Amino acid sequence: MVRFDNENDDVQVYKRLYDGKSNISYKDFFASASHLPARFQVWTIPPGGSEGRHSHEDDRLEEIYYVIEGEAMFMTPNGGRPLRTGEAAMAAPGDPHGIRNVGETDLKLAVMYGRVNGETGSED
Repeated sequence: MVRFDNENDDVQVYKRLYDGKSNISYKDFFASASHLPARFQVWTIPPGGSEGRHSHEDDRLEEIYYVIEGEAMFMTPNGGRPLRTGEAAMAAPGDPHGIRNVGETDLKLAVMYGRVNGETGSED
């Protein structure tokens, strides 16, 4: 069965996720309908806000962050790396990371995360 979802329906809030500097509004697409071993969300982080630095070594989560609109700083163990509209970053399990809105407008991100099963994708 084909399903549809809307970014403006059932918006929720992460309150200071991983001790970040703000709340993050998010939409969890198809959370109760999908059978994929991953979640797909759209986040909105206000100017100056952030998801705190963290890692997922124990639960083996891999995360991909894609900037839809705005300017971000992706935090890594080696410092920060700017991300702009159309750019993405991936954090493997155990990699300390976080993201901060460094722009003057809302930062809008597509975020996908799921547990790693040991298989790797093709580099082609």
